[in-house]
Amino acid sequence: LPEAPDFEEIKSTLLRHLELQIQYTPAQALFLMRRIACGYFKGLPGAPEFRNRLNEAGSIEEIRDLIERFEPAVCSLQ
Repeated sequence: LPEAPDFEEIKSTLLRHLELQIQYTPAQALFLMRRIACGYFKGLPGAPEFRNRLNEAGSIEEIRDLIERFEPAVCSLQ
């Protein structure tokens, strides 16, 4: 079996997913990423706070920033 991806690989995959969502479904990207992105970090410390902040995000830029700033050892995204 292949090794599970490390955190940085998961994060870069999520950022790539975001870019593809913007490219192929720009009108729905914000809604879809709110629904999809939280699953990438499920089970990691800080994931519930990430999910809450993600659902409050008002723009794609906010979502990108939340993803880029998320670190599992740091529960605060402030």
